[in-house]
Amino acid sequence: MTEKLNITQAEFEKIERYITNKMSAEEQKQFVDSLSNDPSLQQKVNEVRTLIDGVEASALKDKLDDFHKELPQTHSKVVNKGELIQKPKRSKMPLYAIAAVLVVIFGILWFYNSSDPNEKLFAQHFTPDPGLPTTMSTTNNYTFFDGMVDYKQQNYKTAIEKWKPLLSEKPENDTLNYFLGVAYLAEKNEKEAIEYLREVSKIQSSMFLQESYYYLGLAFLKNGEIEKAKTNFEKSNTKESQTLLKELKK
Repeated sequence: MTEKLNITQAEFEKIERYITNKMSAEEQKQFVDSLSNDPSLQQKVNEVRTLIDGVEASALKDKLDDFHKELPQTHSKVVNKGELIQKPKRSKMPLYAIAAVLVVIFGILWFYNSSDPNEKLFAQHFTPDPGLPTTMSTTNNYTFFDGMVDYKQQNYKTAIEKWKPLLSEKPENDTLNYFLGVAYLAEKNEKEAIEYLREVSKIQSSMFLQESYYYLGLAFLKNGEIEKAKTNFEKSNTKESQTLLKELKK
């Protein structure tokens, strides 16, 4: 009968480091020297090695069992009807995220499959005017620049609501007409945009004259009035207008 060895925790950890090659070179040399001169230590090493091998074999068996459980079932297995119909696993992606992705995908597909080339051309070239510096606000024009803050934050509807009452007091103000026109165009309301931008194009001294021709051309383009769009692009000296003219002449 084999005598049961008494292995302390410290000895076990030291032997384990030796077996798993986790000793430093110096510690390993000292341990090998002790091992060659101590039969009792040799037995302890063998016992710990057997124990570790057994643990590893058991772990491997568990892994193999799990692996076999995950394998697809063969057709020879008899199953109940209930087992044939399984509930699909729920996606980890929230439903609202899936919906948002689908909206973007359908939007892209619609854009590229749209039969209206003018709509595509408008979408490719339209960028709202960046707006005026809001640091210019004073007591007299606070409401206008307050609306400009909304405009620059792409809150175009709010900006329009703040600017329209001001226009009733100054209907010929080119700045108000210009930014109202661009805001309406950003809101995809080209018909309203045309009305305001036309007012600016009548004022030859306006600092927004060239840009008003450009945005007026875009509004007509979106509205399907190509000849009017070309006329306004031709009047504008902006680089974007010339680019669009070339596109329309293809």
